[in-house]
Amino acid sequence: GKPVPDGWKRGLAALADVGDRAYCKVSGLAEATGRRGGDAPDDPAVYRPVLDAVWELFGDARLLYASNWPVSDLAAPYPRVVGIVRQYVGGK
Repeated sequence: GKPVPDGWKRGLAALADVGDRAYCKVSGLAEATGRRGGDAPDDPAVYRPVLDAVWELFGDARLLYASNWPVSDLAAPYPRVVGIVRQYVGGK
Protein backbone atom coordinates (compact mmCIF):
# COMPACT_ATOMS: atom_id res chain seq x y z
CA GLY A 1 0.00 0.00 0.00
CA LYS A 2 0.86 3.66 -0.30
CA PRO A 3 2.45 5.49 2.64
CA VAL A 4 0.07 7.54 4.75
CA PRO A 5 0.28 11.34 4.45
CA ASP A 6 2.40 12.96 7.16
CA GLY A 7 -0.31 15.48 8.03
CA TRP A 8 -2.86 12.72 8.53
CA LYS A 9 -0.54 10.82 10.84
CA ARG A 10 0.36 13.99 12.80
CA GLY A 11 -3.33 14.74 13.31
CA LEU A 12 -4.03 11.24 14.55
CA ALA A 13 -0.95 11.36 16.79
CA ALA A 14 -2.26 14.54 18.41
CA LEU A 15 -5.57 12.83 19.06
CA ALA A 16 -3.90 9.67 20.36
CA ASP A 17 -1.86 11.78 22.79
CA VAL A 18 -4.96 12.64 24.83
CA GLY A 19 -4.80 9.11 26.19
CA ASP A 20 -7.69 6.83 26.96
CA ARG A 21 -10.25 9.52 26.18
CA ALA A 22 -9.72 9.01 22.43
CA TYR A 23 -10.42 5.94 20.34
CA CYS A 24 -10.02 5.25 16.63
CA LYS A 25 -12.63 3.60 14.44
CA VAL A 26 -11.23 1.45 11.64
CA SER A 27 -13.54 1.60 8.65
CA GLY A 28 -13.68 2.79 5.08
CA LEU A 29 -10.58 0.85 4.04
CA ALA A 30 -12.02 -0.64 0.85
CA GLU A 31 -13.80 2.59 -0.04
CA ALA A 32 -10.53 4.52 0.24
CA THR A 33 -9.11 2.54 -2.68
CA GLY A 34 -11.47 4.43 -4.99
CA ARG A 35 -12.55 1.13 -6.53
CA ARG A 36 -16.18 0.66 -7.48
CA GLY A 37 -18.05 -2.40 -8.62
CA GLY A 38 -17.08 -4.49 -5.60
CA ASP A 39 -13.52 -5.18 -6.74
CA ALA A 40 -11.40 -3.57 -3.99
CA PRO A 41 -8.47 -5.85 -3.09
CA ASP A 42 -8.75 -8.26 -0.19
CA ASP A 43 -5.00 -8.38 0.51
CA PRO A 44 -4.33 -6.73 3.91
CA ALA A 45 -0.92 -5.58 2.59
CA VAL A 46 -2.77 -2.98 0.49
CA TYR A 47 -4.16 -1.44 3.67
CA ARG A 48 -1.18 -2.12 5.95
CA PRO A 49 0.27 1.44 6.00
CA VAL A 50 -2.99 2.84 7.37
CA LEU A 51 -3.62 -0.09 9.69
CA ASP A 52 -0.04 -0.04 11.00
CA ALA A 53 -0.29 3.70 11.66
CA VAL A 54 -3.49 3.49 13.69
CA TRP A 55 -2.30 0.33 15.49
CA GLU A 56 0.93 2.09 16.46
CA LEU A 57 -0.88 5.20 17.69
CA PHE A 58 -3.91 3.66 19.43
CA GLY A 59 -2.99 0.03 20.10
CA ASP A 60 -5.41 -2.81 20.49
CA ALA A 61 -7.11 -1.22 23.51
CA ARG A 62 -8.23 1.94 21.67
CA LEU A 63 -9.01 0.66 18.18
CA LEU A 64 -12.44 -0.53 17.18
CA TYR A 65 -13.87 -1.84 13.96
CA ALA A 66 -17.20 -0.72 12.59
CA SER A 67 -18.32 -1.12 9.03
CA ASN A 68 -19.61 1.45 6.58
CA TRP A 69 -22.10 -1.08 5.25
CA PRO A 70 -24.05 -0.76 2.98
CA VAL A 71 -21.89 1.98 1.41
CA SER A 72 -18.86 -0.33 1.56
CA ASP A 73 -20.61 -2.70 -0.87
CA LEU A 74 -19.71 -0.24 -3.62
CA ALA A 75 -16.02 -1.10 -3.09
CA ALA A 76 -16.21 -4.68 -1.85
CA PRO A 77 -18.71 -7.18 -0.47
CA TYR A 78 -19.06 -7.02 3.32
CA PRO A 79 -17.35 -10.39 3.99
CA ARG A 80 -14.27 -9.12 2.15
CA VAL A 81 -14.23 -5.86 4.10
CA VAL A 82 -14.44 -7.71 7.43
CA GLY A 83 -11.87 -10.24 6.22
CA ILE A 84 -9.28 -7.51 5.59
CA VAL A 85 -9.45 -6.38 9.21
CA ARG A 86 -9.64 -9.93 10.58
CA GLN A 87 -6.53 -10.98 8.68
CA TYR A 88 -4.62 -7.91 9.83
CA VAL A 89 -5.60 -8.24 13.48
CA GLY A 90 -5.07 -12.01 13.37
CA GLY A 91 -1.42 -11.37 12.64
CA LYS A 92 -1.00 -9.22 15.75
